[in-house]
Amino acid sequence: MNDSKPDIEQLATFPTAFYTDVYMRLGMRGWISGLQPVSPMSGGRLVGPAVTVRYLPLRGRQASSITLYEVIRSAQAGDVLAIQAPYPGIALVGDLATSCARAQGLAGIVLDGYIRDVEEVKHCGLPVFCRGISMEHPPLMELHDWGGAVECGGAQIRGGDLLVGDDDGVVVVPPEELDEVVTHLGQMKSIEEELKEAINTEASLEDIQALFRRKMDQ
Repeated sequence: MNDSKPDIEQLATFPTAFYTDVYMRLGMRGWISGLQPVSPMSGGRLVGPAVTVRYLPLRGRQASSITLYEVIRSAQAGDVLAIQAPYPGIALVGDLATSCARAQGLAGIVLDGYIRDVEEVKHCGLPVFCRGISMEHPPLMELHDWGGAVECGGAQIRGGDLLVGDDDGVVVVPPEELDEVVTHLGQMKSIEEELKEAINTEASLEDIQALFRRKMDQ
């Protein structure tokens, strides 16, 4: 992903709300529903290529030997861990996993599931997005595989997809869509600025509505 570094930095200049506007314009589905940052991002952004992890219920009695720590140690600095977990209310990530990810130089964790050790996670300095907080330990489940496609909050994420997160949530940018998405993000930013100006100067409703229509026009 080194060739995309300038684009990754550019992606961090846009709020996730702009991405959802662009995706609606382009007929794409790339936002992750129901996940929130454990700590406020305070205007910052989580940006990085995804390393995907999928948990499944244990099949029989022989669990996979893969551990989350092995996946984290194999990731590159700047990667984002994207985890699909099937059980509601079960904590899969806590203080130890986030500390390991931070030490490895990961950019963050996006978990379609629950965390524990919330105070430690809040202060670990690593952006973490999750569905909620729980004290429950995992039941009979296993880390089934990593590097393949996963589903998080209704969005498909593949290894190497770019994830962007802020206080509103997380979106997915497939690398093959990157150039077009960035182009439309720039257009969306300009339209948003025109809308703010129109509203602040009490422009006519017709002018304001015309700008809103432009948001959806390609």
